[in-house]
Amino acid sequence: MKRYLDKEPSSEAIASDHSNRGRTVYMVDYCDLEGGFESTASRARRRVDLPPNWGEIPVTTQKASYRSPTLLATWDLRPHPCLPRISPLTPNLKEREILKVTTGVSEYEGRIGALAELILQDELHGTPQDVQCLRFQEMMKLRGAK
Repeated sequence: MKRYLDKEPSSEAIASDHSNRGRTVYMVDYCDLEGGFESTASRARRRVDLPPNWGEIPVTTQKASYRSPTLLATWDLRPHPCLPRISPLTPNLKEREILKVTTGVSEYEGRIGALAELILQDELHGTPQDVQCLRFQEMMKLRGAK
């Protein structure tokens, strides 16, 4: 021990060293840890118990001066609902209209079906004799064609 210290430390120094372990320099040097965490003003105030026949506690000035923020605000304080994000998989209808995209229409319906409709409307091969063709003819009459 004499190698590091000239004389043996007092028991008070050892106790204060143990009590200050894990504390910051601010807590050790500036805070009054023995006095508690209350301010000196709040410690100086004397606490008084009310008598049992006191009755109802009157309204404080804080309660009397309370003003509701919903009545004071000129804007809407309620949160607005979040709108769902647009999925990247949702098709852009304006873009599809410009590009003339027809999803769900097969090649047969798109090209061959349109050509067949033209042939049947103009009766290029004569009057249709098949039952399905007759149904188509009736459907075309309902639409306002020939």
